[in-house]
Amino acid sequence: MNTNQEFTAVILAATPGTRLDPLTISGQDEFDDSFPMDDEEESPPSDPQEESGGPVQDDHDDDDDEEVYLPKHLLPLAGRPIIQHLIQKLIAACFEDVIIAIAAEDEVTVPSLIEMGATPQKCQEEGGKLPLQRLNIGKTKLKVIQLSAECGGSADALRFICSLNDGSEGTGGIIPTDSHVMVMPGDLILYGDLCDENDGDVLSKLADVHRTNFRLGMVGQGPPLALTLLLTDVGETDESGIPLKESAKAKKGSLSREVGDIEYVALSDVGTTPSLPAQRIILKQYKFNVEEDEDFVGKTPKLTIPKARLHPPMNQLSIRSDWNDVHLYCFAPWVLKIIGTKIHLKDLSKEILPLFIESQFRGLKACLGIKGDHEKADKDEDGTGDEESQVLGQILKGSPFARGSTASSSSHGDDELTLPRLEPRDYPFTVLAHTVAHQTSRLIVRACNVASYVYACKEVVSKAIQIGSSSDKSLSCLEGASIDTKSNSIVLKNATLGEKVQIKSSTIGKNVTVGNRCRLNNVIVMDDVKIGENCVLQNFVVSRGCTIGDNCNLKDSQMEPKSTLKKGTKATKEGIVERDI
Repeated sequence: MNTNQEFTAVILAATPGTRLDPLTISGQDEFDDSFPMDDEEESPPSDPQEESGGPVQDDHDDDDDEEVYLPKHLLPLAGRPIIQHLIQKLIAACFEDVIIAIAAEDEVTVPSLIEMGATPQKCQEEGGKLPLQRLNIGKTKLKVIQLSAECGGSADALRFICSLNDGSEGTGGIIPTDSHVMVMPGDLILYGDLCDENDGDVLSKLADVHRTNFRLGMVGQGPPLALTLLLTDVGETDESGIPLKESAKAKKGSLSREVGDIEYVALSDVGTTPSLPAQRIILKQYKFNVEEDEDFVGKTPKLTIPKARLHPPMNQLSIRSDWNDVHLYCFAPWVLKIIGTKIHLKDLSKEILPLFIESQFRGLKACLGIKGDHEKADKDEDGTGDEESQVLGQILKGSPFARGSTASSSSHGDDELTLPRLEPRDYPFTVLAHTVAHQTSRLIVRACNVASYVYACKEVVSKAIQIGSSSDKSLSCLEGASIDTKSNSIVLKNATLGEKVQIKSSTIGKNVTVGNRCRLNNVIVMDDVKIGENCVLQNFVVSRGCTIGDNCNLKDSQMEPKSTLKKGTKATKEGIVERDI
C-alpha cells in the first residue's frame, strides 16, 4: 500500500491505563490520568477480580516513585514495548507519517522510540513553540506531540493535533488538509497475520476498503464516505455450537470482554468489492445501556432500530454482540472539520462515532446541528452563516461533496473524475465497517486491562514460536532469546534460571534471576526482576524491578513496579498473606 500523504496515522498514547493498575500507574498522584481515552472511562465490569485477579499490595520505596511511571503503551510484549510493535506494523504497511500523542508529563515514550532505532530531528521551523518532537525511522516520519492538559478525551486530542501548524507550506497543519486519518490507541496489538498470513495485514486492508469506498462516493456510485472502522469477531461456541459467555471464555483462556465493552452492532451489506468487504453500520449501542432496567420492574430489554435506517439498498441485516470495536478508525478529511466544531464531545468511540452513525441518514446538516428550511439552504451552503454553516460551506466545496468539479491531484494517479450534483440537499453520507474473520481476530487485541494484556502476551509468544519469527520484523526482539517450543516460553537476553526451574507459557524478561526449583505457569516477568528459590507463580504478572523472596506462592494477581515480597508470601486473587520465614 502506497500511502504517502494520502493517509496519516495517529496513535493516541496519552493515558497510563487505569484498568491496568498496578502494572502502569503504581499509585503515583502526579499522573492523575486526566486524559481518559475511551477505555479509561468507568464502565460496569463483569468482575475484574474474577477475570484477572486483584493487585498485590506490596512494599516499595517511595523515593523511587518518579521512576515508576509506565504508560500502558510501554508495557512489554515479547520483550519490547507495545507501541514499538505497533509502529513496526505501520512501517510495514508503508505509512510514512505517524503522529504519536502523549501526555504532557510523559518523559519516557521518546526514549523508548529512540531505543527502537528512531533518530531525533532538529525542528528549526517551530522555534521551540510547539509541543512537538520529530523522529525518523527510515522513510517513516514520527511526530511526537505532548497534549495540552486541557485535553479531556480522545476527541479533544484529535482536535488539539489538528489545531497545530508546523509551518509547512501547503499542508494546513500537522495533518495535511487532504489527508485521511487513521486513528488508533497506543495499546493496540496487531498480530492477526500470525493466525492467518493471508488476512492479517489489517492496516493495509482497512486503508484499501476506506479508499475504495471514498472514491465510489466521489463518482456518485454510493453515498459520500465519512469513516471506516475495524470490527473483530470475538465470538466463541462450545462443542454443541452454543455461544459462550464472557466468563466461560475467560475460564478456558480465551479473550474475554468486560460487560461495559460489549455492544450490539447492526450491519447491512452495501454490495462493495468482494475482495474488500465493507458493511454499513446501522446501529452500534452498548449492551449495558440496552439491557439496563432503570425502574427495576423486570421489563424485557428492547433493541430499537429507527425505521428510517432500514431502506434500500440493503440486501441483508446482521445484528450481533460478538463484534468488537478495537478503536481503529479511518476518517475522511472532511470529517475532521465537523469534529472541530463539536468541542462538547470528548470521546471518539462513545460520542463522535454515535453522532455520525445516527446522522448519516439525515445528512451533513443534521450532523452539524443546522436547522432551517430550504430558503436558508443557499446561505448555509455558501458558508456565510454561523460557524456550523461556514464549515458546511467548506465541506461542500471539497471532495467528495464538490459539485461540478474534478477530483484533486490527491487521487494519486487516477484519471480525473467528474463529480455529480448530489441530492437531496441535506447531503446524506455513510459510515462503514470492515470486519475481520474470527481466526485473525484472535490476535487483534487491545491491552486495555490486565486480562487482555496477559492473553495477548501468551498468544503472541505462542504463535511466534510455532511459525517462527524470522518473517516478521516486529518480532525481531525474539532474536537471541532462548525459545522453548515445548513449553511455549521465551527467556530473553541476560536472564538466569537456576537448577530444576520449570516454566510453561511464560515470558522471562531481560536481566531476570530465577532461583532454584521454581515453577512458573502463564507468567509474565518483566525486566530486572529477582525471584527467590522454591517459588510457585501461576497466572501472575511481575512488574519490572521487583524482588520476590524464597518460598512464595503467587497466583492470579500482579505486582506493581519495584515492589518487594517477603519470604513465604502467599497471594491469590482474594488477597495476600505475608509470612517472613
